[in-house]
Amino acid sequence: MLAGGGWRIRHLDWENAPAGRDAYASAPARWWLGSLALVIRATRHLPTGIAVERAALWADPLLHLLLLLSAAVFVRWRFGPAEAMATSIGFAAVYPFAGSFAAGQPDGHALAWALAFWSVLLVVSASLESPGASPPGEAIRRRRKHFALAGVAGGLGLWVDAGSAATVIAGLGLGGIVAGALASRRDDGGAVDAWLPWRIWALAGALTSLGAYLLEFWGSGVPVRLEVNHPVYGLAWLGWGELAWRAGLGGKAGASRIRMVAGCIIGLVAVAALPLAMHHEGTLSLFSLDLGGSRLAPLPDAPAAPDLGSWLHRSGLDLPGAATFLPWLPALAALALGLRRWRSGAATPLIVVSVAAVLALAVSVVHLRWWNLADAILLGAIPVLLAAIPAAGRRWGFALGTAALIPGVIALLPPPSRPGSIEFTQRETEDLIERELAHGLADRSDAPGAVVLAPPDRTASWCFHGGLRGIGTADWENRDGLAATLAIIRAITVTEAQARISERQVGFLVLPSWDADLDQFARWSLANPEDAFVSALHHWAIPAWLRPIPYPLPAVPGFENESVVVLKVTDDSGRAAALSNLAEYFLESKQPDLAAPLDELLARFPSDAGALAARAAIEKARHDPALDRTVGALVSALQSGADRSLPWDRRISVAAVLAAAGQEDLARDQLRRALPRIDAPGLRLLGPLSLYRLLYLCRAYRLSLDDRLRAVATGLLPAELRRRMED
Repeated sequence: MLAGGGWRIRHLDWENAPAGRDAYASAPARWWLGSLALVIRATRHLPTGIAVERAALWADPLLHLLLLLSAAVFVRWRFGPAEAMATSIGFAAVYPFAGSFAAGQPDGHALAWALAFWSVLLVVSASLESPGASPPGEAIRRRRKHFALAGVAGGLGLWVDAGSAATVIAGLGLGGIVAGALASRRDDGGAVDAWLPWRIWALAGALTSLGAYLLEFWGSGVPVRLEVNHPVYGLAWLGWGELAWRAGLGGKAGASRIRMVAGCIIGLVAVAALPLAMHHEGTLSLFSLDLGGSRLAPLPDAPAAPDLGSWLHRSGLDLPGAATFLPWLPALAALALGLRRWRSGAATPLIVVSVAAVLALAVSVVHLRWWNLADAILLGAIPVLLAAIPAAGRRWGFALGTAALIPGVIALLPPPSRPGSIEFTQRETEDLIERELAHGLADRSDAPGAVVLAPPDRTASWCFHGGLRGIGTADWENRDGLAATLAIIRAITVTEAQARISERQVGFLVLPSWDADLDQFARWSLANPEDAFVSALHHWAIPAWLRPIPYPLPAVPGFENESVVVLKVTDDSGRAAALSNLAEYFLESKQPDLAAPLDELLARFPSDAGALAARAAIEKARHDPALDRTVGALVSALQSGADRSLPWDRRISVAAVLAAAGQEDLARDQLRRALPRIDAPGLRLLGPLSLYRLLYLCRAYRLSLDDRLRAVATGLLPAELRRRMED
């Protein structure tokens, strides 16, 4: 958005490469992050990309602070200091809700939870009876205004995250129906129209949702999708409002039965419009779109599991579990006390929020992250829950509620670390390594925006940090890219894989050991996953048009057993060159045991100078007595002119072997013949050690490499080897 200067983003070219994809992500969260980035860029004079990274550290914590302050002020004004204090404490200590505003991970969900909170709080504020607080006419106007504002908050929630907002809307609407039906049994005839103006709530929300839809998508040219905010949500919302309002009229004297039946039918048809439209369009479940929904909160130690049952079976009631469930115990106790008087008007908001909470909790059983939505509803209900507790028990209720939050406070605290040290979690270490790798891939790209095939959950990070383009990502909007990734990694034949890779213009394949998603996809989709292309790569059955590039991982405690395989798509180099390059890759990656079997395969090319050089390198690493014989065969091959068509990169390897064997004249001659043919794309194919040997031999033999090419080679060296060259 900042780079292109547009306020709407309807197309992305860094996913589903090379064509890109339509973008449906809502604008408010992006506007908030972008506004902070612009302020930071202007005040700190930073590049735009760095300003966005700095803004990402502040976006959600600042949103959390603004939400806490605004909620505390409103609750203090509307209800009192005790309710405001309880709400403020809840915002800071309820787990996982408070953890969903973590620094550095803005994704729009925090804003969705905030809007859900306001949707519930404003309905509670309008529904909770306060006899004698103001004249009846003024009370009615205030309640209608609050219901309208609740509708506006819900409409904005649909804009930000249709799934969570639709859950809250359906829960409040269904709660209104239940509350209206029960209120009709009251002695006063259930005249709840003045108290619960559901029509106003629905109309305000539907209009807000429609306005947001027009602002976001009008004239954009992208196809209409039901997975995001859409006018059909507003239609269903009007149905919920009509049904809730009609339910409250059930026992009102003078209500027309014909109008009642007709209104209920119209409401039911409007509500049914959404599921019918989704079924007709074949739209995925709104709840299944949250591909990150298996993680409870964006915190390093937050639990992650496919569903609630899996989490409890694996971990039991551990600290995060206690922190998640305990705040609901005093809430349920207060709810039980309030619902004992279900015939009174004070029970109406309790019924409404309890139904909404039950619906959110039902979704959170299969998507852990939706506990945050349930917590948002719980926080919005704090004033009515406190009102349900008798005055004599308020102090005890407050004490028990505060005690229930202690595990959450502990779970939210950062893990202890040794004084003066910085300790990273596993995921943080992976992120730092991936950032460095992204820069390395960008340096080895022959043109900006190279396409990388990597595990979907990691692709976006590499695209951002390296300016690369990806295929499959974790975005629900990128189904085509995910399907293309699956088609490549599950290809049965090398020819099929090459055709699909060529179609997608893939430049790099990246296989990190710490992310096995690609292998998992193959296991899910094939009866014999060992036949998949990705499985062949793991077994080093690498075709000649892929060049492995060594990438030494930083020495990080606890990360010693991890590795990453980087393969660059090139022209077919031939069997002998491919085996030679693979052997040198193993040696440079400090895996001589994997290189040893290649010695026998390379022996099938007795007159190929490049193959002989690779064999000599293997034997030298293994201290094999056959080294002298192989070097002799290499010298004989060179004297017979077997190197006439030798590629320049293999000639560099030959020169390195000859120099190590004391054949200085032959090594100098090989290097001299290679220098005129060296180019930048070829340098980007060499591993760090091969580049170092090239520069070292040039300096040792006083041969000059073009300054531009020297700069390219030096830039590709790791810091340690670069320092050795400068010494």
